[in-house]
Amino acid sequence: MQQTVPCLECVHVAFCSRDCRDQALLSFHRYECELDLYRERQLGTENAFNIFMALKCLIQRPKTFYLDNIDETTLNFDGEDLDFQRCWDMVTHRNTRSEASLSRVLVITILLMKCLFRTSYLDDDKKIKTDFEKLSEEHLFFGRILMRMFLIQDMNSHPVFAIDNAKHSQVGLETLGSGVYPAIGRHFNHSCDPNTIRVNVGSTMYLTSSRRINIGEEVTDIYSMHYSEINRDTRQEWLKEKFSFICDCQACRSPNWLTLQNLPKQIPEDSKTKLKT
Repeated sequence: MQQTVPCLECVHVAFCSRDCRDQALLSFHRYECELDLYRERQLGTENAFNIFMALKCLIQRPKTFYLDNIDETTLNFDGEDLDFQRCWDMVTHRNTRSEASLSRVLVITILLMKCLFRTSYLDDDKKIKTDFEKLSEEHLFFGRILMRMFLIQDMNSHPVFAIDNAKHSQVGLETLGSGVYPAIGRHFNHSCDPNTIRVNVGSTMYLTSSRRINIGEEVTDIYSMHYSEINRDTRQEWLKEKFSFICDCQACRSPNWLTLQNLPKQIPEDSKTKLKT
């Protein structure tokens, strides 16, 4: 990409082409402009800005999409948009979250609703001026959608990396952001010793094998914390807190999987004998 095209409404966003810009301004980016969302991104931290992913997901589709396709009582999706359904049906672990975790989700949902009220998304090109004691049934419906979208994001998002070798003698990784990729998140479980690696190419994420995978062996992803870098107790505690499960991969079942830092400095004599034969 040699030249970018600036947004016509805000000064913080540029697009890859005029067509890309025009399509965005007719849909989701018009609401981002009303919020001046990317100015906030420059002021905040990466982790703070990630909470807006659920809001960005919501405004990518018109209000009528949700009213026509999601049951207001059960929140079941009954539409034909397969990409949306794959994302909507991902796990949230809502029933197994701690009280502190759910409180955090509720606070973020209220923040996102207040942001939504600052746009014309809900009320026919008119920003909403209301307090939370006078919310309509429709407002509450979209609040529940935002909450579920944040829960899905919180449990299923993957980091997006790029190659960073500008300041190092070795090639490293630079974090660009995060995204939800249902084809990977829905179908591949975590292992602290995974047999795949994730590769980002543009807006697409690929899962490719990192070693030979035998017939009948499960194909696994890694959410974070490889066994060679972090000890088992720390990994298990973090995965339980962040993803609501206790890892039972091979590296966690055995106490003998040491981190690189704790490996013996010398090769044991019996291993030397095996290597010679």
